[in-house]
Amino acid sequence: MENITFNQLAYRLIALYRAEYKDTDSLPIELVKEWIHSVRALLLKQRLTKPFSHYSQSIIQTLGPVELESVDSSIFFDIPSDKYMLRTVRKIPLPINTPGNLGAFTRIGPADRLSVKFKQVSYDTALYTGYGKFNSRDIHTFMLDEKLYIISRDLLAFKDLEQIDIHGVFQNPESAALFKNPDWTHDDEYPIDRHLVEDMEKIITETKFRFVIQGIKDPLMDDTDSLTKPQTEGGEEQSKQTRR
Repeated sequence: MENITFNQLAYRLIALYRAEYKDTDSLPIELVKEWIHSVRALLLKQRLTKPFSHYSQSIIQTLGPVELESVDSSIFFDIPSDKYMLRTVRKIPLPINTPGNLGAFTRIGPADRLSVKFKQVSYDTALYTGYGKFNSRDIHTFMLDEKLYIISRDLLAFKDLEQIDIHGVFQNPESAALFKNPDWTHDDEYPIDRHLVEDMEKIITETKFRFVIQGIKDPLMDDTDSLTKPQTEGGEEQSKQTRR
């Protein structure tokens, strides 16, 4: 079965909305697409936090090659530490959060995909790694301020590194797609498993549609805001508030 596009997902939901609420105003497609991003992130986080979970290829996106720059470890430009590390030039799209707060990256490594990927750690752990007899040349990576940092106690371990290869599952797949390909459109493939589509549609129809239908309205065209919630089935007004 061919992969589904972002627009296909959105218009499927709009069709479900129209089938159930024929006499209501049209549903903004921008809002529907935002729901798709958020519910996808929720479903994937639930899946990836379970024991023995795995990453299917349909949800993984690649960002590379991603350019690196060398920076001093000090945050004060006029007081350098003369200790250097590498970091991505551009901010990286936020990954789905996982246990340990490392993010749902499946590979952060050299541009040569036959090379071993780097060891992903938290920022706090990175401060204490690489002091052993046999791991001084290990390359570690951590995320800070939306950028990935590359460090090693032995600077020669990554002195020739200019670009890295990044794979992962991201909170906003549109941002990740545009990061790699600025020409990506909503008619291109959307990274979601087919079996998650029905779960996503069920959550949106049950938890999102009714809030749109029951939104507060201002029926009077005057100089005040006469806010009225929709009527109940018995015809009684649920609430009324006038702000002067």
